Amino acid sequence: MIAFFPELYPDELLYSAFARYFDKSGYGIYRAAAEDIYQNRLVNPDILFLNPITDDLRSILLKQKSWEDIITQHTMYPYYGRFLPPERRRRAFRSLVSMDFKHKDALQMPKDGKSNERYLRYCPLCCQQDRDIYGETYWHRLHQMHDIRICPNHGCYLVDSEILVRSKKSPGLYSAECSIRSMEVQINNNALEKKLSAYIAELFRREVADTDVLFHHFLHERIAGTKYTSPRGEQKNVTCYFHDFMEYYSGYRDNPIQELWQFKKTVDGKRYSLKEIAMVALFIGVTPEELAELEMPAELHQEAFDKQIKELHDQGLKYPQIAEITGASYDYCKVIGGGRLKKYNKGREVNKGGIKGMDWDQLDRELLPKVRAAVKIIRNDNGRPGRVTFRSVARHLNISEKRYPNLRLCRKEVEKNYETWEHYWAREMVFFYKKNKAEGKPVTVTALMKMTNARKRNLLRGVPHLELYTDSETAAAIRELMIE
Repeated sequence: MIAFFPELYPDELLYSAFARYFDKSGYGIYRAAAEDIYQNRLVNPDILFLNPITDDLRSILLKQKSWEDIITQHTMYPYYGRFLPPERRRRAFRSLVSMDFKHKDALQMPKDGKSNERYLRYCPLCCQQDRDIYGETYWHRLHQMHDIRICPNHGCYLVDSEILVRSKKSPGLYSAECSIRSMEVQINNNALEKKLSAYIAELFRREVADTDVLFHHFLHERIAGTKYTSPRGEQKNVTCYFHDFMEYYSGYRDNPIQELWQFKKTVDGKRYSLKEIAMVALFIGVTPEELAELEMPAELHQEAFDKQIKELHDQGLKYPQIAEITGASYDYCKVIGGGRLKKYNKGREVNKGGIKGMDWDQLDRELLPKVRAAVKIIRNDNGRPGRVTFRSVARHLNISEKRYPNLRLCRKEVEKNYETWEHYWAREMVFFYKKNKAEGKPVTVTALMKMTNARKRNLLRGVPHLELYTDSETAAAIRELMIE
């Protein structure tokens, strides 16, 4: 039983808080503290993220912050998950929230070998600052960002501790206060590296946007119409783009991009390293706030370019004149001016083999009302709740889940109503609590577990979301019942 657990400090790794608890608990060995913290007391602690923790500890942490905030503010999820494809990013976050230990399958994690083993790092000046404010220091997330050598706040080199990030040795909890030895400060004088470090830190601190916009589409839109793209912005001049990028970072020795193919993969959205993406964004003048939000303009460059050609043609200019003004070819201006360019290939043509392809746009429009109806039936707001997922909707409509990538409208409708396990359990608890009250039956934790077919530790994960589905009085009653 945990009698006391320390408050989480700003930007503190969750592992660090567990280590501080071990120091203050009075336990002589790791395994004794691990029984209070982890569901499996023999587990090797995940330093950068988290392992499944006990219901008792979870309920204590939930008094400090919501579980989602703990994941985003006290693990390395924003660094490794921010720029993943939307569904993969959401899968990683759901895995961390549910603690099913599958998050590393989705996250973009660097491979560590014997030649590049990583250790927990710290900034001596931050340590001194922590001790002045809190009376002790702790492991900061900002200092554990892969490939960042200097402290974003003080510009000095980070120092390796003796604690391996991924150790296969005996498990343990090692606090910063008891592990830090050297306090020697070495200042980095590279202005570009300091600027990049501060940029990445600012980006890391910002909320991970739940958006379907892909980072490489956003970055491409920002360079559209410059010398790095064709006049309309469809094609990239990757060689020129890469040359100027390398010249900009010529004074930075730790540039992870050294070859053209590496740069092309990054700007084409096939590499998800936050550092590489931030370097490109900084180079083309995108702010950390803009990169975090990934908000596309209301009118894309290609649309504005086509509109400009049509307007010039309507004003009476000839196509050679329009081509000279816009920088596009004569033939292209003629196609646009005549309104003959098809942005999308509507209506599928017969393939060479004579077999007609699927008209996904038409199927998408036809299925959308059925998807909306299926979502409503599955949720069943007037009866026992059902959980809306891609699989449950596909099963209800008797279609394959593999069709979703081609059904844009249907996919967005399901994503809009997609429900995490935590929210689903919250709705179930509210439904059965009210049902038993109305029928005059006793409401107990055991009764809720039987009716929802869920374990207590799972139901506790739904407690923070109760007020989304009922009044505050009912939510408080269920919360008191579950956490008593």
